[in-house]
Amino acid sequence: MKLFKQILTHRAIIAVLSVLVQLSLILYLIYGLSVQFRWIYLALEVASVLTVLALTTQQATNPKYIQTWTIVILGIPVIGIVFYLLLGNRKMPSELLQKSKLHESSVGIGSVQDRQTMDKFLSEHRKWTKLMTYLEKTGHFPVYDKTETQYFPTGEEAFEDMKEKLQGATKYIFMEYFIIKFGSMWDEILEILIDKAKQGIDVRLIYDDWGCPAFDAQYVARLRGLGIKIYPFNELTYKFVVQMNNRSHRKILVVDGEYGYVSGLNIADEYVNRIERFGYWKDNMVRIEGDAVISLIDMFLTFWSYCSNDPKESISFYKRSVISKQNDGFIQPFSDNPSDDLTITETLHITAINGARRSINIVTPYLILGHEMTRALSNASMSGIDVKIIVPGIPDKKLVYMVTRSNYEALIDAGIQIYEYTPGFIHQKMIVIDDDLSIISTANMDFRSYYLNFECGICFYESQATKQSLADFNESLKVSNEVTQKEVKSLPFHVKFARAVVGLFSGLM
Repeated sequence: MKLFKQILTHRAIIAVLSVLVQLSLILYLIYGLSVQFRWIYLALEVASVLTVLALTTQQATNPKYIQTWTIVILGIPVIGIVFYLLLGNRKMPSELLQKSKLHESSVGIGSVQDRQTMDKFLSEHRKWTKLMTYLEKTGHFPVYDKTETQYFPTGEEAFEDMKEKLQGATKYIFMEYFIIKFGSMWDEILEILIDKAKQGIDVRLIYDDWGCPAFDAQYVARLRGLGIKIYPFNELTYKFVVQMNNRSHRKILVVDGEYGYVSGLNIADEYVNRIERFGYWKDNMVRIEGDAVISLIDMFLTFWSYCSNDPKESISFYKRSVISKQNDGFIQPFSDNPSDDLTITETLHITAINGARRSINIVTPYLILGHEMTRALSNASMSGIDVKIIVPGIPDKKLVYMVTRSNYEALIDAGIQIYEYTPGFIHQKMIVIDDDLSIISTANMDFRSYYLNFECGICFYESQATKQSLADFNESLKVSNEVTQKEVKSLPFHVKFARAVVGLFSGLM
């Protein structure tokens, strides 16, 4: 009975049920009218064909994504086009798109590329010029030196460092997270935030409204009463809105402008193994100190402006608290969003893979690949480059895990080594190329991260973080089982068939 009441009062569940009820009514009316009026049915069929034709002209969209939605649109007569327009169309609603572009137009005002730093990069890192230039030109994301890094191979280590730096805050704390769950991890952080707010420190928190269903109006009001400035991203409503599909998957923490953190680590007890859900939860985090923190501040203030509906603050004020450090290679923070035709993270990953000369090491919780990514990895392997990928041994989503495994055969046939992390669920989102580039981000290797979510990350060029992340990869490899070609080839027919079927719909995930 208690569980039933929790379900009935769960904000996210109510919103979803509301949308499903309204969707059912819309589909019922459309289908009913199309049966009674032949011309409506024909008009919808023509619209479906035109939609598929329009899809095929979207050069920035992955062919596999197009293939999946073509099957849905044409495979489910009349109502397939409705599903696409509501759930698959990458075009954001006009209101959200206009706001997003309005605030993003000011990104880069505070984080302008220093020409001397760029010239130094170009003279020392010709190999990664294309990668660095792509981020700088398309997203106005500068590359920095004068930045130090620290890599944390587990959520537990990262959490202890986060608490230490939060406790030492004297100016401001900026936090942005996809998931925050009630539990000991959040309790310990909240205690620090309340204490800092009492001291007059500027404490701000952005949370994704889908990822934090426990943050209802009463709870948010309570936090505001305690001095914490807090806003949801893309607030859930009980209206029939498509924009609920675009979530902020970003995780950013900035303390006083001195420390900046990015990773896949959310604020929930399973991430630091206070509770066990899917075996041992393996995550990581990176901390930066120095000039590159400016970009993280800029990213946060852009979102803060969007969520609060206030004009974006000048970053000049916050830049004063950033302290230049000794060079630890070059650092380039970046973000990605679905409000334009660019697929920054996916293009970044493919460009990095194409630039490899010796090795490609990838860790991802979900391996849902499009045609270009599969081809890039396969071509690299068949060119003699050592390609290794680690995925979870225990999944958190069984259907998604089946899609992940549906990619095994093609990759293994190309010589790529796939490993499953046996202790449990590995949640890291990391690519290490050769021994001089690493990309640590919030983005999974799936279509949702590449096309629908807001994401962020950092590129490290010949940094200590690159060496540490490579060492962490090798440690994870020791407790992972390699999936052999024999295993994949000897699977029962019904398993292969099921994987092939779900693979067709991978563009939905």
